[in-house]
Amino acid sequence: METAVEMPLLEDLGEGRYRISLHAIQQPGSVVKTKDFLLPMLKDPQYKEFEILCHHVPSWLVIEIMDCRLPGEIEKLADGSMRVKIWRTGGCGPALVKKP
Repeated sequence: METAVEMPLLEDLGEGRYRISLHAIQQPGSVVKTKDFLLPMLKDPQYKEFEILCHHVPSWLVIEIMDCRLPGEIEKLADGSMRVKIWRTGGCGPALVKKP
């Protein structure tokens, strides 16, 4: 069963830094695909750092980070949710899963 979903808002943190929460579109029954939602934003040359809060890290995003197509890191937060940080510039380092 499809569920109506409130689309996440992009939060401007200043200086080219942005944050978005995917919690709403990761609910069971959501018809919104995270890849369709995030890729246009990640292709925007305006960002320097992009922070994504989510219940789980989408598998396609893990692959992009691990294969160094997107420089970033994955962190597990104290509440069990995840935070992904992606940088526009910088070298590719290990996509470590940091624990609280």
